[in-house]
Amino acid sequence: MEDCAIIDSGLFLNEETALERVSVGDEVEEIEVGQMACTDHDLTGQVLAAASLSDNGINPEVSLKRNALSRLAGLVASRYAARTLVTDGNDVVLRLLEKNCAKARLEKGRNINAGLLRWGLPERTSDIESCIHHLGGPPDVLLGADVVQWPESVVPLIEVVENFLKLAGSEAFFACGLVARSSWLRQRFLEVCSNHRLHIQFWNTDEAITNDPILSNSLEKKSMEVLILRLNSECS
Repeated sequence: MEDCAIIDSGLFLNEETALERVSVGDEVEEIEVGQMACTDHDLTGQVLAAASLSDNGINPEVSLKRNALSRLAGLVASRYAARTLVTDGNDVVLRLLEKNCAKARLEKGRNINAGLLRWGLPERTSDIESCIHHLGGPPDVLLGADVVQWPESVVPLIEVVENFLKLAGSEAFFACGLVARSSWLRQRFLEVCSNHRLHIQFWNTDEAITNDPILSNSLEKKSMEVLILRLNSECS
């Protein structure tokens, strides 16, 4: 008789979460986040990063966002937006997003849902169509935080953003919390934006970071920026 080994899948995939309470403006957001030290690039959406706090000063009417770690910015956007969709390309992260969205719908009456959005081809085409269907039209505002951590993600991200902005029109924009872990990667991001004819506005976050206890104690604060990306007028 051969010996059999039963291995718990949880040994390799940790989906345990804890409730975090984060004060944003005059309201407290409650969000379930992973407590693990995540290194898998597909699973970073389970954890809470300081960059997701830095772009919460923007009050959108309709928002769609991708990879604003733990989607805190999406929850804040849903205070003001007629419809909000928070997205990821990973099923594990989507389960957590839907858990937080269900809590916001039930307890606060917000119109917020989770949806699949993959950056790569050919999947992105159908995913973008599905997102627009869920929102009832193209988003006016896209939000993202700490979205660029790997060089290979830069071009797919900007291509997805460009597609949404072209569909949404000249008033739409993408507010992106960028943590520059290397000067080369930051420069690459800016170059790709330029190649796709996106206008970049650097939003001053110094005051917000200084006055926020979480951000002011973050090791990432010195390399954190918020960028507002829009299509150049001749491209819209």
